[in-house]
Amino acid sequence: SQNLVELTTTERDWAALTGERRESAGGWERADTEAEACGRYAAEFKQSRDTARLDRAIGLGRSVAAATPAGHPRRGVRLDHFATALATRGEEFGDHAALAEAVTVEREAVACTSAGDPLRVQFMGNLAVNLNALLHATGDLAHVMDAID
Repeated sequence: SQNLVELTTTERDWAALTGERRESAGGWERADTEAEACGRYAAEFKQSRDTARLDRAIGLGRSVAAATPAGHPRRGVRLDHFATALATRGEEFGDHAALAEAVTVEREAVACTSAGDPLRVQFMGNLAVNLNALLHATGDLAHVMDAID
């Protein structure tokens, strides 16, 4: 049918634009769904205290980040969800490595989001929160000073 032809063309165009293969991890729609689930599981952990939810969030976030190529228009959003899950682990369990990774991932989310995108401000705010948490956890000013420079 004509709709199937248009869908196939759209998927092919999307793959050409983003570098995301149609068959990879179920496609871009699945990657968006998994990124959103990452954020949702991290939030649910805060209510339930079920560490399996947080582990699932981080696993999904890591998988989605790896599957989303540089230059992809949704990379920043997907990285932001992942950074949130990492920061949750860092803050709740005193996991300094998770906090440091959250800062690194959120920095990348900021870097790959254009200056005119309203989400960039949100990502910058999240980066500031993660830097503050890392500072309080470690007492190390180096990360904050690096962000100021």
